[in-house]
Amino acid sequence: MRATWNALSGWSRRWGTAETVENLVIGGTLTAVTAAIAIREVRGPNSRVPGRMAGGGGVHVITRPGGGPTVLFENGLGYPATIWSWVQRGLPAQTASIAYDRPGIGWSPAQRRSTALAYPESLRATARSVAAYGPFILVGHSVGGLLTRIFARHFPELVGGMVFVDSAHPAQYVRSPGQAAALERLRNDLDQMIVRGRLGMPPSWNSTMPLYQLPPDVGQITSKVTFQPRNLRAARRELDLGEREWSAHADELTALERPVAVISAQQSLAKDPVMDELHQELADLSPVNRRVVVPGADHLTVLTHQPFAAHVTDAITWIINELSPAMAKPAAQQGG
Repeated sequence: MRATWNALSGWSRRWGTAETVENLVIGGTLTAVTAAIAIREVRGPNSRVPGRMAGGGGVHVITRPGGGPTVLFENGLGYPATIWSWVQRGLPAQTASIAYDRPGIGWSPAQRRSTALAYPESLRATARSVAAYGPFILVGHSVGGLLTRIFARHFPELVGGMVFVDSAHPAQYVRSPGQAAALERLRNDLDQMIVRGRLGMPPSWNSTMPLYQLPPDVGQITSKVTFQPRNLRAARRELDLGEREWSAHADELTALERPVAVISAQQSLAKDPVMDELHQELADLSPVNRRVVVPGADHLTVLTHQPFAAHVTDAITWIINELSPAMAKPAAQQGG
């Protein structure tokens, strides 16, 4: 294990000269005026939007300044950037981080549909729009784990480490009957919630309650934006993309010489023991890995309940400590 990191230290010292490239913009980015209109539709006249708009007004981000490596959060299906509030706020003060909303999710306006192959460039452009450069510690929850794998497959030189938080596995719908059945239930649930939202009916308390465990300043607005019909429609589209495209492209990443941490919610493993095997495979992507099962946590409360979310923060801190000093330079000095 240590020999692996000695080799990585040499690799990281060469990072600064690896790539000098022009700034990119996200394809299909809407104008700032259009973004403002979309945000007013989401939030209503008496609420506020956390964070700010970046990428020409087309991407909503919540950033915290600091040095590198920059922590880059990838949300689960249909949840906005505020879902990471406990984790992001729990990081060491000097650690830079970015949470953002994918198109149509949270406070980001919808964009033209793009393929899984366009995703890595879009994510890199989002990071650059807030002056953040690699190395990144990629942290993905649920389907966000698939997306971070796609990014790492295309830009391995920009990845300092990965944290999978109760993550999806590229083969879960094939290898787990439970996950295949859950996929159909989720499709039906989203369809019903979209109809309820159009009729002005509130979501069930069971759906919203975990979100109110987030910090008091974001719990209510997170619940409100999550169950807006536009957000639910975007989540429904992403559900299909995850099955059709994201899983296949994520499966192309078969090994990673960076530290990997896997956080599993105990209740998720209890409901589907196959996920224990699949999560171990996520850890085995790297020879430097750590697995943590969070007692009592489920798929969502692993982020929304502060004591559970602390395990995610600890995993990120572990990766930062594993990185060589050469890699842990201020983010603006890194390539990418």
